[in-house]
Amino acid sequence: MTVTVDETINLVTVSTGASVSYVQSLTATKQGSFFSTAPANDTITLIAYSLYAFTINQLFALSTVSGTINITVKINGTDVTGLTSLTASSSSASPLATAANVVAVGDKITLVLASNSSAVDLEFVMKGTAIN
Repeated sequence: MTVTVDETINLVTVSTGASVSYVQSLTATKQGSFFSTAPANDTITLIAYSLYAFTINQLFALSTVSGTINITVKINGTDVTGLTSLTASSSSASPLATAANVVAVGDKITLVLASNSSAVDLEFVMKGTAIN
């Protein structure tokens, strides 16, 4: 049996030596963190030009230390369903992206901050899954 791993495209190939082979694609989970000590109403570019295709799955630990601010995640100006008009506060939340969440090579991802009410220390982790 031969096992070949190609990490550049997340591919594992298993050959039994017989005429049939088994090919399994690995799912690569990606994450990135965002933090702002004094968030203000603004549009912030998170990724100017995506270098690979992926799906945005979820925001983890969306919160502020104090105050509130609304956030919306967008891909090329289109709202990511489930990550729209979220209120970040001192209560941590982990909302799921439910649609319009696929990022293609070259796409731009932005974060729209609005309705700031004395927000301090806005933070979250964005989880995504690479598309092969």
